[in-house]
Amino acid sequence: MWPYGLYVAVFIGIACAWNCFRRQRRYSAEGTTLWVLFVFFFGVAGWIGWRLHCHWPSLAIAGIRESEFVGPESNGLEILEPAVQSA
Repeated sequence: MWPYGLYVAVFIGIACAWNCFRRQRRYSAEGTTLWVLFVFFFGVAGWIGWRLHCHWPSLAIAGIRESEFVGPESNGLEILEPAVQSA
């Protein structure tokens, strides 16, 4: 009877890890390998912990890289001046 419980636990761990992997890739999140291993080893509890720990932006902005982001135009109300790079 006990080997079947082990098979079920491994299957549940794989299913949770696959779900974690897909979501990490969809949002281009960092640390995918570590999170997938964490979720696999801890199963449902690891999956719940991973979902509660990570912050998920909307998919509309998830694909935008920081270098591609264009901020708002200056309107004179800025508190800090932009950093000036010396040439």
